[in-house]
Amino acid sequence: METFKITTAGNSTLITDEANSFIVKVEKDKILTEHDSGAILEATLYKEEGTFIPVCSYIFTIMDAQFDFIVDDVDIDAFNEAITFFFNTILGTDYFVRSVPICSSLYVAQARFKPFMKVLS
Repeated sequence: METFKITTAGNSTLITDEANSFIVKVEKDKILTEHDSGAILEATLYKEEGTFIPVCSYIFTIMDAQFDFIVDDVDIDAFNEAITFFFNTILGTDYFVRSVPICSSLYVAQARFKPFMKVLS
């Protein structure tokens, strides 16, 4: 797994991957609108109480080092590693499911994605 640097900016968390020159902006419970764009993934956090119950959602938006949204040429594997790092290291859980929102530039390319969902036993 990559080495990431975590910082907080207002209501957002920033995950910086200097090796791949990108930043992932993380926003909890953000409601996406038609004005949101760029490479965006959403992940829902779950807790286990006999069954899996959704707790909240997080929006992950990838940006370059100048804080401009990245639309094309996204390193999907590195983006996914940053999201996994956030849940595993920051939140201490494996109970999450990723999805591609319709407003994301990745939406049309979602067929390229590797399966995200881990089978939980």
